[in-house]
Amino acid sequence: MQSCKRELRLIRQPRINKTMRFSFILLLLLAAPLLVRTQETASSRPLVNDDIVQLSRARVIASVIIEKIKTSQCKFETSPSALVALKQAGVADEFLLVVRLLL
Repeated sequence: MQSCKRELRLIRQPRINKTMRFSFILLLLLAAPLLVRTQETASSRPLVNDDIVQLSRARVIASVIIEKIKTSQCKFETSPSALVALKQAGVADEFLLVVRLLL
């Protein structure tokens, strides 16, 4: 009797594993388009002054911020008052120069 129970347990266990594996794969397949769409939305939004302020405050390395500016679609406000606001927010002069030169 005990050996029958043990055999039944061994038979049922792989079925649970297969069901869990199938559920996990199905979940990944359903979630993948959402993840891709989120990435596309984030990368298709133009870079603006507030993004530079956030990166600067997060102490992201200057070369990384400059590369991000160069490789992104940008929509910077470069009026004198906007540049003053960036400077007051702690954005380094080198970023202001890059922002100004790229327009």
